[in-house]
Amino acid sequence: RFPQKIALIASIESAAYGDFTRIVNERWRGLHIDAYHVLVQGPRAAKSIVEAIEKAQQKSYDALILTRGGGSLEELMVFNDEALIRAVYASKIPTLVGIGHERDTCLAEEVADIRASTPTDCARRLVPDRADILYEISMREEAIANHLRIFFEEKQRVIEDVTLRALHWMQSLKEKRMQSEQRINQQANHWFESVQEKLESITRFCLSFDPDFVLKRGYAYLKYKNEIYTSVKSLKPDSSIRIHLRDGIRSATINKK
Repeated sequence: RFPQKIALIASIESAAYGDFTRIVNERWRGLHIDAYHVLVQGPRAAKSIVEAIEKAQQKSYDALILTRGGGSLEELMVFNDEALIRAVYASKIPTLVGIGHERDTCLAEEVADIRASTPTDCARRLVPDRADILYEISMREEAIANHLRIFFEEKQRVIEDVTLRALHWMQSLKEKRMQSEQRINQQANHWFESVQEKLESITRFCLSFDPDFVLKRGYAYLKYKNEIYTSVKSLKPDSSIRIHLRDGIRSATINKK
């Protein structure tokens, strides 16, 4: 679609050569064009053109152009020459042939890869119009931009949806965690209260066996040496005893039973 190196077989002195190069430069600048000057009419023209075609085959071209302007039937007969036709047909380089005016037809055009009606038409068929390409590029850029916009909008919606779902999920987890904490706290409080009540009950029960705790309620107990007296039968006259009270100890002697 965008040839860069061209072999142009034409008479460089002809109007066809000037029209072709002018249109090509107007439509698509920067092409590398190798011009092969040939005779385009007369008895030596066919041989001149065949030699140019064969010479061009030795290089690497994107297209081979054979063209000349209008003329009489006799002047254009060279492009019906068998050797010339075979040379065009055998070309390994893609061929584009435009001879004479639009109504003129020759066999060289029929065997070419592409037939052009005139030298100007050759130029138009060879390269695209830069303005058309720029318009096409702008349309493709716009299409790509629209595609990317739609693509990112869709991805943005997906991200927003995922984010919203994640927030709802996190909020649900937070609520469940708070409910679990409340249940745990309630159960822990109930357990601590129960344990505290049991401890207090056990403490009261244990204190009820503590002699000192009993003394605080107004009682006393008697000891002789390391023994505690629990019966008057154990008390003998003249025995030295200790009386344990709430706030201290006093010594005493048994006088009589």
